[in-house]
Amino acid sequence: MPWLRIDDGMPEHRKILALPRNDRWTWIELLAYVARQNNGGHVPDGITSIIRYVTPTFLRRCEALELLDRDETGLNVHDWHIYNGETLEAKVTAYLTTNPEASANDVHRAIGGKREIVLAL
Repeated sequence: MPWLRIDDGMPEHRKILALPRNDRWTWIELLAYVARQNNGGHVPDGITSIIRYVTPTFLRRCEALELLDRDETGLNVHDWHIYNGETLEAKVTAYLTTNPEASANDVHRAIGGKREIVLAL
C-alpha cells in the first residue's frame, strides 16, 4: 500500500492558501492518486477524466503556483522526490539537489526519518 507524506504545515503554506478553498481538497485527491500510481510524482495525461474536479483550469492554476512542474514528460508534482521518494537516500539526494547548502539538520527537518540515518547519509 503506497503512502503519501504531507507536511503538517501544508494547510497554511502560501501556495495552498493561494488555491480557492474548494481546490485544496482536489489537490489532496490529486496527490493521493499520484501516490497510488507509484510513478515518481508524474501526473498522467487524462487525469481530468479520472478525478472529478481536476480540470484543465485547476491544472493550470497548480502549475502557475508551482505546485506542479512541466517538463518533457508532462506534469509532475513539485519536489515529489524530496517528500515521497522511494528511499530515504533518494529523498536526501533530491533535497540536496535543490538545496545544496543545506545542513544535515536542515535535511532532517525537511524530510523526516530517523535522525541518525538522515545525518549519516
